[in-house]
Amino acid sequence: MLDIKFIRENPKEVKAAITNKQLVGTVDIDALLNLDTKYRNLLAKVETHRALKNQLSDNISKVAKEERGKLIEEATVVKAALQKMEATLTELKSQIEALLLWIPNIPASDVPCGSDETGNVVIRTEGVVPKFDFAPKDHLELGTRLGIIDVGRGVKVGGFRSYFLVNDGVELEQALLRFAADYIKKQGFEFYTVPWMVNREYLVGTGYFPWGEEDHYKT
Repeated sequence: MLDIKFIRENPKEVKAAITNKQLVGTVDIDALLNLDTKYRNLLAKVETHRALKNQLSDNISKVAKEERGKLIEEATVVKAALQKMEATLTELKSQIEALLLWIPNIPASDVPCGSDETGNVVIRTEGVVPKFDFAPKDHLELGTRLGIIDVGRGVKVGGFRSYFLVNDGVELEQALLRFAADYIKKQGFEFYTVPWMVNREYLVGTGYFPWGEEDHYKT
């Protein structure tokens, strides 16, 4: 998540990043900066009222009993105003943080911009791209013909993008998992079994939310 200070100082660069990443309409930078201005102005008032409240409390404890009434009355007014401003401040902060989550990182200056995948630039290739004298089939068609993938029943049970692996398909998946596990173990990595469900804050912190929030189940 970009720092609000950086956005405040570099609004054109942030807007350009949003445009170049085809994310126009996801967040309004001008609206964000307007909220930021309101927040900072209100924060200054809140800090002033907090100092005044503390000063009044200190004075009340020092003055004679017959003089406390007026100070207590003034302190009550300041406290009520402070509580109202603090509530507004909290709301503004929440709105700002919600908008910040939608702002993408600034791409490196040497990254080419394009309107779609045709604008991609090949930096390098690895290996030799095979050439066939026939039209190759994709994994879905091959898996279906071999009887190791069942998309129809998978979608019926689990919805969009779901599938069943069948017989040899299951064994192939397990073999690949074992191969990967053996390989990374040799590289010195540790193995963990982690929870299937996590708190929302971790999905926000790792960048999955709010972008992919609609694609996740929650309880």
